[in-house]
Amino acid sequence: MSDPRTHTSPTDRRAPSTEIMEAMACHHAYWAASCLLGFPRPGLFDELSRFTFLWELELAVSCLPRADQLRDEAAALTRHWKKSSSKDASSLEERYLRVVGKASRSNVGFTEVDRDPADWERLGLKLGDVTSFYAAFGVRVPAGESEREDHVATELEFEGFLTLKEAYALGEEDLAHAELCRNARRRFLHEHLAPALLAFDEQFRRVCDDGFYSAASRFAAELVRWDCRRLGMTRLGGPGGNGA
Repeated sequence: MSDPRTHTSPTDRRAPSTEIMEAMACHHAYWAASCLLGFPRPGLFDELSRFTFLWELELAVSCLPRADQLRDEAAALTRHWKKSSSKDASSLEERYLRVVGKASRSNVGFTEVDRDPADWERLGLKLGDVTSFYAAFGVRVPAGESEREDHVATELEFEGFLTLKEAYALGEEDLAHAELCRNARRRFLHEHLAPALLAFDEQFRRVCDDGFYSAASRFAAELVRWDCRRLGMTRLGGPGGNGA
């Protein structure tokens, strides 16, 4: 099979390489946002300390069209990390847990259901709807994972996974499957990720006193806004949905 990162198309029927590059860059941005808002994965501290994680993120965002604000938010992440007090992986983990703990004490949850106390009555239905999206694309969150299916980090990672599948389909010239992935991305954004993350960001930054994690939340929220505009979305779903 051809590699979607290097494939070029000589005819108008085929996906232009720039469209593939943008999808790959969007995937990387979602993956990075997921890493930053979830419990620090092994190796993340080292990548942050060497700045490879943040420089690669800024490079990916530079490939996205009409994303000036997103580029500013990515640069802000780098500036805040330079001021970071984290000295090793364990201190980064402790820092994340302090941020989560303070947010929780202020009734700000990192999960979609926790965002609205009334959602507890619909917990099974809400999680069932999220996991049905995952199952449709062969994705399962293993038991024992630190993040639940409706955690903002998990939902960001899934949106990035769909974007990667879209990029691969474009590289294979399977435009029907690329459109299927794009439609799934629109629906997941509309029904889950966008309303959940934008509400989380607004509430989280009111109580967060950690500049780096506040910048991470701003970056993720701006990424979602940018992607909604790119996909032609003007209204967001979910309880109290807002315009993109």
